Order: sequence, then structure tokens, then C-alpha cells
Amino acid sequence: MLFGFANTVILSQNIKVSAGPNRAVQKKYALIAKNVRNVKVNGGMVYLSQKKNKVMQISLTEKLKKKEVKSNIYYKHHLISKAAKAYFPVRNDRIFIQNKRNEILFSGGSQSKCFSMFGHKSIDDCERTFRVHSNEVVLKNIKKCWSDAGTFSYVKNNNLIVTGGALITVLDGECYMNDTKRTFFKGKADQVKQVVAGGYNVFVLMKDGSVWGMGDNEKKLISESSEKYYKEFVEIVPCGVKAIAATLDNVGMLKRDGTLWLWGEKTENQTVTCSTTPYQIASEVKEFSLGMGYYKAKTGNAIVLMLKNNNTAYGWGMNKGYALTSKNKKGWIDKPVKLKSNIKHVYVGDGTTFLLDNKNRLYWAGDQWYTWLMEWVKA
Repeated sequence: MLFGFANTVILSQNIKVSAGPNRAVQKKYALIAKNVRNVKVNGGMVYLSQKKNKVMQISLTEKLKKKEVKSNIYYKHHLISKAAKAYFPVRNDRIFIQNKRNEILFSGGSQSKCFSMFGHKSIDDCERTFRVHSNEVVLKNIKKCWSDAGTFSYVKNNNLIVTGGALITVLDGECYMNDTKRTFFKGKADQVKQVVAGGYNVFVLMKDGSVWGMGDNEKKLISESSEKYYKEFVEIVPCGVKAIAATLDNVGMLKRDGTLWLWGEKTENQTVTCSTTPYQIASEVKEFSLGMGYYKAKTGNAIVLMLKNNNTAYGWGMNKGYALTSKNKKGWIDKPVKLKSNIKHVYVGDGTTFLLDNKNRLYWAGDQWYTWLMEWVKA
């Protein structure tokens, strides 16, 4: 069990994990860190590397004072690993780290092995793992893997193994009531290019440019049919896709011709409808990221960042929490707005946006709620 008291999160084994205040609002882009090589955002968690194999976790709810600044990081941070070949954060208090030997190490809080890859079949299985886990080797000889939302996926023996919260079907049930580790694309996983998750869905981009999806169909993310849940993957887009992203409400795809499309929720005239039919929101795009705000609204909650071919970042969607900064109107923005030039990568979290510029400086804006640092992880 994980309990919150004031500015501290208390986990099992008397381990205390510091956390910031409940909320931080940043209305214009603020510097997080310099000399950044790589960034991953998962929900409200931000991770970055500044030097090869060195990974830091950042809490945006606590900004450091000048005298406290170390390693050119300007917000409270914690060293996750000095030896990570790659890192794969999962929502809340979980992270998978890949080392040079292609081993996968797992770290997480007291109940972090529930609703994950560990195949609990009873309450006893769950209770046996109620402790903090730090750098436990859980897989070997794994070369390709992905993480998104509450899901970790990897390729083994040319099969795609998907694990985690996106596979939950018994929404109000216990961990052991769900099958949270399943195998797909048997014998064909070498053709998988990207795996993303959104809520109770998983989407796969194949090397041939096709997009496949499985899971909940309430928002018409899988098909226009009345089918409520797809247990197996079905093809949604036949070809031409370069990259994908997903949330609870939308799927985004960047086509090879540089056009950016969404499907799922669509807002028109202050009305939200749901459809598998994609609608275009931009062109001349070379990279994008998709997230969502925290807010209940008549409009949708999608937040999209896109990087144009001229290295300028644009934003589209929900700006109630200033994820697209206060220089743009508050609320729903239905046409892309310019955010910042000289950018090389863009990222979206829960209610927040991040820009990595051409000088390797990372900035953020938006509405960040209660986060904590996983201070038991020291790989």
C-alpha cells in the first residue's frame, strides 16, 4: 500500500520517498536541465540522461535554488542509474532498465509487481511481492523493448510480449483477476517497429507502415463497430505510417508524407464525438508527441506537440493548464500555434509539455501534479 502524507510518500520497509507540493503551474517554458542527451516522459514522470548510461528522474514540483543546482539540473532530481543502456519508465513507481548485457532490471514500489508482467494468480502471489524492488533482473537476452503508460513490451523468440495495465479487463478487480502478460504477433515480432499504450489499449506500428490495435473500443479507437473489446490485434491503418502515439481518448499517427492525424475523440463546435476515421491536424511535421490534460471539459483533453521540418515546435489541443503556455488562449486550441524555434525534440506528459532545443537544453510548461522521486533505485 502507498500512502501520502504532506510532502512525503511512505512505502514499505520504512523507506521514505520525498515529493513536492501537490501542484506546480508553469505558464511559460522554464529550463529543467542543460547538456541533455535523451528524454522520456511517462505520465507525470520525467527522466533524462546527460551523459552516456546515466539516467536521472526529475520532480517538476520542486525547483532547486541556485546554490543547490548540480549537474546543470534546475529541478529536484535523483540518480536512477549509472549503467543504463536504455531505460523504460512505467507509470507511477516503476521502471525497467536495460544494461549492456541486454538484461532487464526492474525497480518499483511496494505494490509495483501487481498489474504487471509477473503473472499473479492469487492474492497470496500479490502479497508475497509487497515490498520495494530495486534492480531485480527479470529478463535476459532482450534487445527490443518499449514502455508507455502502464505497459512494458518486449520481443523474445520473435514474439511480442505485452505486459501491464493496458491489458486489464476487470476494471474493478484485483491484480490476479487479469491476464497482464500476453503474447502477440507470434513469429512476426521482428516486423514490429513501435508499441504504444493508451488507457486499456495497445497499438503497434509495423515496419511496413501498418497500424494495429487491441483493447477497449469505447472511444472507437479500434473500429467503428459496436464491439466493446478486442482481445486480439486488428489492422486499423494498412500502410504509410511513420510513428504513432496514444492516450485514453486518442491515437495519433505521423504519416510518411509528413501529415499528422488523430482518431478517437474529435472536438467540433464545442461538441465531442468519437470515430476511427482519422482527421488531419497538421502537415510538414517530422516528429510529434501526444498526451492529455487533467480536465473535464466540453471539449477534448488531447495535447499535441509537433515539430515542423523547420525545427519549430507547435502545439494543439487543451491549454487549460498552460501546457501550450499563457501566450496562447486558455482552453481548447483548434489550430496549431507556434511555441518555440530551434527545437530538435518534443514530448508531452500529463498536462505538461517539454521541448529539447538544438543546444540540448530541456524546457517545460504546464500543470504538474504531485510526483515523487524513486529514491530506492540506485542502479
